[in-house]
Amino acid sequence: MSNDIEKFDISNHFEKSILLRKRARVKRDYEAYINQFYIDFEYQISELELQCNQLHDKGEDLITAFIVTGLRSSGYPVTHDGNSNGHVDINLNDPPFTWFGECKLQKGNENTLGGFQQLTTRYSRGNDFGYHGGVIIYHQNTTKKALTSLTEWKSFLTADPEQISIQCNDIPHRKLYFDSSHEHEDSGYPYLIRHFWIKLTYTPKQ
Repeated sequence: MSNDIEKFDISNHFEKSILLRKRARVKRDYEAYINQFYIDFEYQISELELQCNQLHDKGEDLITAFIVTGLRSSGYPVTHDGNSNGHVDINLNDPPFTWFGECKLQKGNENTLGGFQQLTTRYSRGNDFGYHGGVIIYHQNTTKKALTSLTEWKSFLTADPEQISIQCNDIPHRKLYFDSSHEHEDSGYPYLIRHFWIKLTYTPKQ
């Protein structure tokens, strides 16, 4: 597969992504697949944020639909509100791999906690090819900086309100996400979540 990759223009992100995903599926390498998925997911976020003048006052479902459409255009078999013990906002099912993402408008830590609970206790099972997931927050209609809001959520979660011995990693330099891990209540194995903040505020002075 590495030789196949070398035949393509590696500067072309889309071609490289498809080939790396194929290699991950062949090798059944879930970590490699998710690593590439997060690269592509961040690209979708950057595209979305370029449309904040259109999305700063829109609802959760419409914004999520834009993300899902972008991921599908990149070759990911994702659905919006696909069923997995309930209606998952972003449902990636690329056998044998799965990934679920729960999306919320920024309305405070308790509201975000509700999305965290849905992801961890309703949708995910924490199996060997599905132990990653995401909490995605649409940061809009507020004067609070996105990094401030994300940091407050990380502090809230680090205090372990669910009493699940959760561990939160540092926020990477100039990024708006952090990773957490805790023991999944069904599988008993670590469940890893990336918490994304998508900045959609729009308050131009001119």
